[in-house]
Amino acid sequence: MELEDWFKPKGYCHFDTKLCIEDFPEVSSFVRNPTKVAKYPFFPLISYDLTKYKIIENIWGNRELDDSGNRPISYAAHLDAHIYAYYSSLLSKQYEKSLQLNGISENVIAFRKLETEDGDGKSNIHLANDAFNTIKKFQDCNVIAMDISKFFDSLQPDVLKERLCRTLETPRLSGDWFAIYKQVTNQRIVPLEKLKQIFTKKKVFNKSKAPICTTEELRKIVRPFVEKKAIGIPQGLPISAVLANLYMIDFDIAITQFLAPLDGAYFRYCDDLIFIIPKNRATFKEIETVAQKHLDVIGLKANPDKTEKSVFWHDNGRLKCDRPIQYLGFHFDGARISIRPGSLSSFRRKVKFAVKKTRGIASHHNEVRIQKNQNELPVFKRKLLRRYTTIGKRNFITYGLRAADIMQSETIRLQVKKQNKWALNLIRELKSKGDKSSSTVQRETSQNVKKIQR
Repeated sequence: MELEDWFKPKGYCHFDTKLCIEDFPEVSSFVRNPTKVAKYPFFPLISYDLTKYKIIENIWGNRELDDSGNRPISYAAHLDAHIYAYYSSLLSKQYEKSLQLNGISENVIAFRKLETEDGDGKSNIHLANDAFNTIKKFQDCNVIAMDISKFFDSLQPDVLKERLCRTLETPRLSGDWFAIYKQVTNQRIVPLEKLKQIFTKKKVFNKSKAPICTTEELRKIVRPFVEKKAIGIPQGLPISAVLANLYMIDFDIAITQFLAPLDGAYFRYCDDLIFIIPKNRATFKEIETVAQKHLDVIGLKANPDKTEKSVFWHDNGRLKCDRPIQYLGFHFDGARISIRPGSLSSFRRKVKFAVKKTRGIASHHNEVRIQKNQNELPVFKRKLLRRYTTIGKRNFITYGLRAADIMQSETIRLQVKKQNKWALNLIRELKSKGDKSSSTVQRETSQNVKKIQR
């Protein structure tokens, strides 16, 4: 049985039964039947807030954590998610044709399968590096990076519907496509925290294939807590990314046409925009005005607090700037590329929290063992080491190492080396009374720390 890319069973609990690989034939048959999809009663979404903290300075000059960057993330029931995923694959093909037809395939870089010259898939590292290389090529240029305020929450349903009809080359959405459109734009959401209050935490997060509750419980107990939202689209659905890109296609075309006679470059990663214009071709004010003019047409606003402007110039064989530009988590000052400080601070907070949590769990377990007259166990550090140091294969440290190699940045390598050393020391100091040094962990640590040494 050959699976298709859109079929990806998930392990989370929802209002329907979990799916597995063996369910592919039945699911595939269902999602390919437009009549069934048009009549399908979609379940409400479950949502939670993805918290993003940053350090700010308050009115008294003290540093504090700001959590105003929270993003609501929604996820669909299992069959619902596969319906969205299948229709997303269909829409993506039509959207790619539109990009090629309008000559903007190089400008839209988010949520697409882009390849490097070697045939590998492009990541944020490659995309940021492409933008920085464009600045290097232009040398004397003005660069402005902009961010759209509350992007997903501000998308207008009527605009999205028009874009859908145009891309699908139909004057009116068919029954199945209208069902998808209706569910995405008329959101029905149940907060995860509310479910935890209604049901036990164990039931919400259990590992069985069973749904969170029965259909009867959903109608009588959960329905009164369902929240409705008639503007924007939810983040987290398999189809959300392509719909967001589709929504912006006229904006992308207009900006590309505006920059063409100026020999400028433009890249958009979801709601992050970057404009690179040769010197003396356009002022920052002109670029901002044109961008906001076209955003107004589709009901969006640029966030002035996140707009960054930089002037780059060539001086004695070196590229310099008045202030570094930030894009996709990296800083570029003309000579060096580095990881932005906020990402490093976030990494440290996560490590500290994980270490504190691990220490608390170990202490609790050992207290229970002492009451039972059993020997204390050491604190298990292997998971922490794999998650936050070079011992792991996919984490912040290894991401930084890939960035250092791809961007050929010694600055990033030094940043990563420092963070790795700090995390190793913090985790090594994690001990309990019964903790004994693990020769295996020590050996893995010494071997893998060499990954960042050149």
